[in-house]
Amino acid sequence: MNSLDAIWRELEAAGQPLVHRRVDAVHPLDLYVGLDANMTRELVLIADAVPPDAARRFKAFEVARTERTDGRHALSVRLRRQELGRLFSHLCEDLVEASRAGVSKQDAVRFVSDRIARWEHLLSRDREGLLDEETLRGLVGELIFLRDFAIPQKGPAEALHSWRGPLGATHDFQFATGAVEVKAVTDSLIAIISSAEQLDSSGERLFLSAIRLHGTMEDTPESFSVADLVLSLRDMFVTDASATTEFEDKLSLCGYADAREYESRRFLVKETRHFEVEPNFPRLVPSMLAAGIVSVSYGVDLRRCDAFRRSTAF
Repeated sequence: MNSLDAIWRELEAAGQPLVHRRVDAVHPLDLYVGLDANMTRELVLIADAVPPDAARRFKAFEVARTERTDGRHALSVRLRRQELGRLFSHLCEDLVEASRAGVSKQDAVRFVSDRIARWEHLLSRDREGLLDEETLRGLVGELIFLRDFAIPQKGPAEALHSWRGPLGATHDFQFATGAVEVKAVTDSLIAIISSAEQLDSSGERLFLSAIRLHGTMEDTPESFSVADLVLSLRDMFVTDASATTEFEDKLSLCGYADAREYESRRFLVKETRHFEVEPNFPRLVPSMLAAGIVSVSYGVDLRRCDAFRRSTAF
């Protein structure tokens, strides 16, 4: 159970609406969690200024703003669909952690508003169909990194909690010691970078782990199906009910649901290469882009990045 969920559950058990608690004593932003008058969970940011368009209404969330008697503003994020309560906890936890560094109080409102829009996009994904090839390969890469590298190094609970890709975070994994971006690549070793933020380290250590992944129709001891991979991870969390719930929630956010087709789709892992994204690593970051450029996507030839190779991503 994460800390925010623990606060909400305690307030719910005590029947305490309109009570809010600061997320912690050291967070640089004035973030609080509590229950509104209807006992609905909400996350509240207290800010000096709120732009006029901050109040928005989504299918799953409602973002409202009010002016306080001290002249500051409260930006409240409420969950409208109670069946998404667990996911709301995970998403809010990610927002709190992502805003600990690199988000100024002046940018806080825009950061929170943009994050909520990203959550809505995640929750609006079609979960009835199968994942497309690119998305499936990306998920397989992240799950392999989780199973083969993160869990052995950090333990199941910490590794799972550090898996932030399903929550729409900038990087796939966020550890206390730094971040990791995972890419499933082919024999060409070209990593496709989908945004300027993806290889922006923001002052922390950042690694890129490239998993050379082959699709195959052969059922061999070295190959595995997507369903096999998911099952192997479920087995790792089976003794921890909270971790099991978090894993299933994150799979759902990725758009994955058990299906027969995932039992026949098989892969082989040829190798994994880890790179440290240092200042001179070939990349595009927001500070390099001219005004007016709103999005970029590019490829990095990892065969030309041997100077940045590391034995591990930790």
